[in-house]
Amino acid sequence: MAENKVIIAGGIQPSTKNTPGDVRERVTTYAKIADIENPSVGATVWVEDEAKEYRIWALTSKEVGGILIENAAVDMDQVKPTADEAVQQATESITQNVAYESSTGTLELW
Repeated sequence: MAENKVIIAGGIQPSTKNTPGDVRERVTTYAKIADIENPSVGATVWVEDEAKEYRIWALTSKEVGGILIENAAVDMDQVKPTADEAVQQATESITQNVAYESSTGTLELW
């Protein structure tokens, strides 16, 4: 099977401001991630209304014209915040379960 390739000599320069190089990397809402055409595992997607970045960890099948096509849709159960967001969420959950006792100088985590 022949590969289709586009060979360029340099980077892609959009002709409009604030335009992603790949239209699949930005959506208006989290739910729109499910509508991404030709998704790929490992892709990062910026969700505008949340101002957050997510990564696609798995794909699933999609029916097109009565034919089931494997790996043609985003598995929304496998869309996770990027590492920075995950670290932030973990930090928030840890700091919500901490108590400092000044008289003894102890820090209690639960």
